[in-house]
Amino acid sequence: MTIRWMLALAVLLSVGCGNSPSLEGTWTGADDAGNRMTFVFAGDGQAEWVLEPSMGGATMPPETIRMRYVTDATADPATIDFSDFDYGPLEGTTTYGIYEFTEGEAFRIDLEPAGPGQDASVRPDSFTDDTVVFTRAGSGE
Repeated sequence: MTIRWMLALAVLLSVGCGNSPSLEGTWTGADDAGNRMTFVFAGDGQAEWVLEPSMGGATMPPETIRMRYVTDATADPATIDFSDFDYGPLEGTTTYGIYEFTEGEAFRIDLEPAGPGQDASVRPDSFTDDTVVFTRAGSGE
C-alpha cells in the first residue's frame, strides 16, 4: 500500500512541477505542399495561426488568424478545439483536432473543421498522412 501512495505522489509531483509538455509558446511547421505555418499558443486560451502559403513555388504574404483554443491532455489522443476565429471564412465555426507530443520539442496535429450543424464527432480519431509536425521555435530541432 505504501509503495502505491509513493508512486502516486511521484506522479503528482512530476505533473505539478511542470514536467508535462505544454503547448504554450511558438511552434513552426510545414505541410507536404511546402505551406509554412506557425502556431502561437498563449496561456490564456488565445492563439494565433500564421499561414504562409506556397503557390507553385511562389511564397504568398502571410495570413494571421486569431482564435481561442481548449485542450484536453487527458484524452487519448489529446484533443484540441479552435473557435472564435477572427478570419471571415472560419468565423462562427469550430475546428476539432487531436495532437501528440513527439520526440524533443515537437508535436503533431490533425485537424478537421466542422461544417454547419456538425459537432465534435467530426474530430479525427487517429493521425493521418496529412499530420503536420511542429517544433518549438528556437529549440534547434
